[in-house]
Amino acid sequence: LDGGGKKPEPPIEVTKGDNEGPGTLAAAIQKANEAKAGSQMEIVIQTNVAANKKDLKVLAQNLTIRAVGGAVITHNHLVFDCRKADNILLQDLRFVPGEGRPNRKNPPRDAISIDGTQGRGKKGFWIDHCFFEAFFDLSVTANTKDLKGAPPLLLTVSYCHFHDND
Repeated sequence: LDGGGKKPEPPIEVTKGDNEGPGTLAAAIQKANEAKAGSQMEIVIQTNVAANKKDLKVLAQNLTIRAVGGAVITHNHLVFDCRKADNILLQDLRFVPGEGRPNRKNPPRDAISIDGTQGRGKKGFWIDHCFFEAFFDLSVTANTKDLKGAPPLLLTVSYCHFHDND
């Protein structure tokens, strides 16, 4: 992750597996989204994260989201809007669908969505050492189209495991 030589902010710790309130993944993402432009942010997930039917929209730049201690993210959907989100590292994350077989009526159908259809930054995304148990069809969806004057959507996936739940 390229921080442009800036000193990173202290990590934002996820210590509660709930969906609302301080110490949750949703609160950590909101704090990262509100950070001053150019800040180098890190979210460290230290506990299992419960299922969440609401999309977790990420607009931050220069952001690392990583898990420690085998923390599992159950049935959550991280949505990256590339008009703002750029220079993102997702590392050591484990996504599982939760109870029952996911289907069209039981969103989210993906763990991560990256939307580059309206614009995108120059640095992109790196998904590294993550584990994805199939949600419905895909675990990671990246949407893009050619935009005059915009760079391509840069996405690197390395050392990840994609697992079907059949």
